[in-house]
Amino acid sequence: FDGLWLDSATPSIIASGNLPSYVGAFDTIIATLSVTCPGGGCDPWDRVASVDLMSHEGEWFEVIRYITPYGVPCSHSINLADYTSLLQGKVTFRANCLTLTNGYLYELKFDFKQGAPAHNYSKVTRVWKEIYPFGDYANLQPVPDFSFTYPALTVASTLKLVSTGHGWGTLNTNNAAEFYNATHDIQVNGGNTFSQHNWTTCNPNPDDCSPQNGTWTYNRAGWCPGSIARPFD
Repeated sequence: FDGLWLDSATPSIIASGNLPSYVGAFDTIIATLSVTCPGGGCDPWDRVASVDLMSHEGEWFEVIRYITPYGVPCSHSINLADYTSLLQGKVTFRANCLTLTNGYLYELKFDFKQGAPAHNYSKVTRVWKEIYPFGDYANLQPVPDFSFTYPALTVASTLKLVSTGHGWGTLNTNNAAEFYNATHDIQVNGGNTFSQHNWTTCNPNPDDCSPQNGTWTYNRAGWCPGSIARPFD
């Protein structure tokens, strides 16, 4: 899509597109998300934005978590090959950005690159999609357990986590929402533990979106202003 204007009056827009559908033909799918300033200028603040797509079964999946820059246009890219099963045929997309101002114009395009993927067939299952009160000493494990049984022919899997801290509620101990350098642990079957160091260096900006206005140089919990939040695999 091109030229979608998300502002205070229109925080979400749905658009559809036709994507290639060839099994085992692509090993890389580069999504490029660009934001430009509408008439009246860009949003001066960092806002939580995203791109969702609807699966062929009718379920929404967030495939890009994006935090807008401080008042400047930028372009970003990410490899979404792990979502190949969703990026086929006619796909419905939803661009989202909650803002109180003039917002941005959004453009999204895909480049499919020929190559043999590690696996011809895949499936995506949503595990968590919620705001959890990190910073509450009375509840140090706010994320619930998730039970999953693999299909019989499964040979590999990846858990993708995108954790971006925002907000200043009453439980925001030590600025835990945004400026706390934390490591989260993910336990599988009560034994294997994987550590997610949820901290991002913002200067230099990970998407080369600089200079900006405001405090864009400060490191943050899993994100930076003017960048796509990279998943932890």
